[in-house]
Order: sequence, then C-alpha cells, then structure tokens
Amino acid sequence: MKVRDAMHRHAFSVHPNTTLSAISETMRVHDIGAIPILEDHKLAGIITDRDIVVRAFFNGFNPTEVMVRDIMTKKVISCREDENLQYAVKIMEKNKIRRLPVLDESNFLVGMLSLGDVAHVASSQLIAGALMTISEHHGKNHKAL
Repeated sequence: MKVRDAMHRHAFSVHPNTTLSAISETMRVHDIGAIPILEDHKLAGIITDRDIVVRAFFNGFNPTEVMVRDIMTKKVISCREDENLQYAVKIMEKNKIRRLPVLDESNFLVGMLSLGDVAHVASSQLIAGALMTISEHHGKNHKAL
C-alpha cells in the first residue's frame, strides 16, 4: 500500500507570518494537532499543539503578537505520496513522530499522514509496533499524576 492510499488529502497549511492565536483557532475548529507551514508553496516548517504550549505559552509569549515562524519546528521530517506505507511508518518510528507531511514529486504538500490514518488501513501488527516504538520514551521515568 502507498502513502497516498492512507493519508489525509488537502492538509491545512499556513504562512509563517500567521499569529499563534489564528493558528490555535484553526487547530481548535478543525480538531487537528499539527499544521504544515508553507512559504512560496514549499514546506518551511510544522507547528504542533505541543509547540504552542512548550515554546510559546510556557515562555509567556502573547499569542496575538507572536508569529508561527518564531516557534515552528523548522526541520521537518516528511515522506512522499508514492512511498510504501511501511517505509513511512519506519520514518515515524525512527524520528518518534506521529504525523508526517506528505509531498509529491515536485515537493508540494499534498496531505498529512498520521498514526491514526495508518491504524485505519494497516495490519494490527504494523500499527502496534509503530505505536510502541514511537511512544517508547513515555514509559521511562513516567509518574502517575
């Protein structure tokens, strides 16, 4: 199976000059936790709900003044739509990430692949292994609240 068969097409994306309050509202309205950042139609970064909390909220930034470019992750791990789904899962496992922007042969964003997407189409063995590997660090030194 190819990544294109499992991914969400037409991923939301924003420009790096978008404010944190605007991107937070987009995440809330559409119930999404990661949004690719495009500049000149190319992938420039990604921002997650965790980025907003850890890099902005925790540091006391004003969400109406701070731009996405100030807190986004600039080194983006991605995959191609024509790659094998198992290969994309290996990328997620290696990098301990749950979402991958999906690019076409011209490096244009065509979708997003999440662990949830994989769970809907892959074998239970593949998804169980991926989830265990990606979440591995959460089991170490974890204390109940």
